[in-house]
Amino acid sequence: MIEPEKRKAIFLLHQEGMAVREISRRLSLGRNTVRRIIAQEGRAPARAFTPDIDPELLRRLYAECHGYVQRIWEKLQEEHGLKINTPP
Repeated sequence: MIEPEKRKAIFLLHQEGMAVREISRRLSLGRNTVRRIIAQEGRAPARAFTPDIDPELLRRLYAECHGYVQRIWEKLQEEHGLKINTPP
C-alpha cells in the first residue's frame, strides 16, 4: 500500500507537468501504479465495508464446508444474510 503522502506527491508532480515515466523512475514505482494514482487524484481508493463475523461461526462453517471458501461465502450469504465481498 502506498502512503497518502506519497500519493499526494505523485499527483502534485503530475499537475506541475512532470511525465509519468519520470515520476515512476524517481519514486521507484511502476508506471501503471503512477497512472492509477493520478486517475484517483492522489486519493486512496475507498474500501468496501466488511461486516464483523463471529469467529466461532467461521470455525463451524469451515468444518461444515471442509475448508471450501466459496461454499463458506455462499452459506454466509444465504443462511446468515451477510453481504460480503466475493471470495478470492
